[in-house]
Amino acid sequence: MKRKIQFGAAFISAVLLLAVTGCSSSKEELPPTDEGQEALKNASVLTMKGDLDDIVADSDIWADGQAAGHIQERGFWDSKYTISTGSDESWFYLRYVTDEPINDVEGVISGNTYGYYDMNDNCLGYAQKQILETDTLERDWYTVFMDADGNPKDYLADDDIMRIFDYDGNVIATGSFSFGGFFHYDEYTIEVKEEEGSERKMDFEDKMCAFLRIHYKVNSDYGG
Repeated sequence: MKRKIQFGAAFISAVLLLAVTGCSSSKEELPPTDEGQEALKNASVLTMKGDLDDIVADSDIWADGQAAGHIQERGFWDSKYTISTGSDESWFYLRYVTDEPINDVEGVISGNTYGYYDMNDNCLGYAQKQILETDTLERDWYTVFMDADGNPKDYLADDDIMRIFDYDGNVIATGSFSFGGFFHYDEYTIEVKEEEGSERKMDFEDKMCAFLRIHYKVNSDYGG
């Protein structure tokens, strides 16, 4: 009888442990590098996950529901967010920029700037908060996406990059986040989704910047 009671207690403990911890959070097996990069570039929906207890960002990236890449934050005061595919093959990285000419353009009122770089430190583009006002946009802070030379692309976003739209105000993509259930209330999912029917497409690097801004918002507003 004693052995049965011990077994029953162990079984109940195991069930409770699974209920609290959920499924394994181990890294998904990713497709080969080229296949993963193509999936990420062409995905209509990109999904990343995190936990409010996490010190740094470290998540697989799902392209239309399939694991295709990984994002990992390295460093603390000078963080780099490295995107990898395949067998942990680094692709490019993003970082907060404070020391480049893009931060001091004459006539531009700018704020936070992210830069994208290949693994040889060649710039691929920027996303920068700027105060803008046009015939269709009210004077406000927007996130302007630019190429490596600082030329604006044909879409921009609101301050938190939750809505991405063209200069006529047509939404081309949205960002969102949601939290887990009762046992996983600290876990969250971030999604960047292209607007159905939109002819304009966001570059993958810009979508990763959107993820970082939403990641920052979630941790600032809800983190301990």
